[in-house]
Amino acid sequence: MAERPEDLPYLVQLIIQRLNKRYNKEVESVSREVMQKIRAYHWPGNVRELENILERSILFVSGKKMTELDLELPAQAKNVVEWKNIKEHTLTKIEKSFLETALKQHHGNIKRVSENMGITSRAVYAKLKKYEINLAEFRIFD
Repeated sequence: MAERPEDLPYLVQLIIQRLNKRYNKEVESVSREVMQKIRAYHWPGNVRELENILERSILFVSGKKMTELDLELPAQAKNVVEWKNIKEHTLTKIEKSFLETALKQHHGNIKRVSENMGITSRAVYAKLKKYEINLAEFRIFD
């Protein structure tokens, strides 16, 4: 990628379109700041690394533009406790984002959300409480 920086915007757009389908998102573009970070980064892992970073970042986008890029992950955890904390924090953010996406998609229907997530309705309610999510915000009545 370092040899052909002019391909980066096209490549980013292609990856985002694929990730939109995978995660039911509607991201249309990245902010200027995000593109500057992408252009400035060395990319030792090449295209696969770019795709992984965009995938981590798209999970947290709410809207049509990606304004943050998850490039600030520590290269090496100093110890096991630090690694576990980083992992737990990341998984929590992903789970909350996935739950909110499922709630939007199913208009707050807990039964359908639980089926979508592969967990019980009771577990969905527990997660709503854990993340302090107001179910009423997602319910749409005809």
